[in-house]
Amino acid sequence: MPDHYGYEVQIDNHPEKSDEDEYHITGTLYSLQGVRNREQVTEDTVFGHNAALACHMANESYFRKSAVNWDAASNQIKSY
Repeated sequence: MPDHYGYEVQIDNHPEKSDEDEYHITGTLYSLQGVRNREQVTEDTVFGHNAALACHMANESYFRKSAVNWDAASNQIKSY
């Protein structure tokens, strides 16, 4: 592989998978199978929405450099 800024770059085409990787792959496959077959998956859309919302709130808090909360009435992330 070419030299970049004095460092030899090596790419591992076959990285070892951990148990955590298998867990994520399996969860994704179950979700896709549920969508394909129109079946209920383990986590519903509300669970997914709340998980994504928590990530968005963490990002907003970081960039605003202050604590934030969720205002359900207006569906907005608000600063304190």
